[in-house]
Amino acid sequence: SLLLAGRAAQAERVSRAAAAETEASAKREAAVSAGESVLVVGADEGVAAAAVTALVVAREDVAALVRDQNGADEAFGPYLSGVFAGSAGDATLLGRALLKSGAKAALCADSGVALATVRRLADLAPRFAEEGKALPAVVALNAPPRGLLAGLLRGDEARAADVEAAAREAAAAGIDLVVLRAPAALAEATAPPRSVELAPARPAGASEGALTAEDAAAALAFACTADDFDASVGVYDLSAVGDNVVVSPAAK
Repeated sequence: SLLLAGRAAQAERVSRAAAAETEASAKREAAVSAGESVLVVGADEGVAAAAVTALVVAREDVAALVRDQNGADEAFGPYLSGVFAGSAGDATLLGRALLKSGAKAALCADSGVALATVRRLADLAPRFAEEGKALPAVVALNAPPRGLLAGLLRGDEARAADVEAAAREAAAAGIDLVVLRAPAALAEATAPPRSVELAPARPAGASEGALTAEDAAAALAFACTADDFDASVGVYDLSAVGDNVVVSPAAK
């Protein structure tokens, strides 16, 4: 009958969906085991949340440390290979996320979070070695905050101190640290994020004030996943050139 045929078709759709989810779950677990995930630290909002979206769209395996697990589940659902709920300032939780996520890179949209991540990785280096795991790179954004009170909340000197300390401690511990440096506060997006382009030097005529949070997120995702990205350079500058975000080694 039509009723039985309809039920059979529905059962077939459910079965296919379950099989697809099982396959996707197996791929995520394999990525974690192989150390191919990207851990986004503090992924609830702003640039970090936009970076999760950029990584998901690029079909990368993504784990996230978030304050609001329900919000992350609603926003990204099955696209996350792991969710660690709590504060990035919780050293125990951060350590668990770094160890269990199978991350090749830890993405940090704040220089203070990057410093905390470097320090936790340095503490955990013996544990990574015992488990036969490579230490993930730390990819961080260094951008002036927006708003009238930005100077009170996080001044240039404090951010510079965080970056310098992170670089010093990363070098001592053998951790790759990449800092993407935005020249000005990031603007609200009024268009889709630009494409990301790697260049040997900052192009002439590059804009210093046109980058958006989504542009920065795309650049962070690129730095975490591009096969030809050299993490040993250390500091890169971000600039806008037409429809591209140009990532170039910082001038010495």
